[in-house]
Amino acid sequence: MGSEGVLMVVGASATPMTTGYKCYSVVIRVDDTQIKSVTISGAAVTNKLWESVALKRGDYIPFDVPITSITLNAAGDSVFCYLEKL
Repeated sequence: MGSEGVLMVVGASATPMTTGYKCYSVVIRVDDTQIKSVTISGAAVTNKLWESVALKRGDYIPFDVPITSITLNAAGDSVFCYLEKL
């Protein structure tokens, strides 16, 4: 799958994916970033190994199905979401 766009997510609020795009993977932008949660079609995905773990810059997290939103843990956390058109 090739990337057709990138959405940089910064901070601790829930960020939906851009309309008309899906996200199958994220890359961590800042050391010690923590992903609080993601949703798939509006339903929260829980109990994943990456939840509440301090991730390192450059870590790659793939998803089996595209996520519809992502929530980071702290204001200084940030990730790149790689987008594909629906």
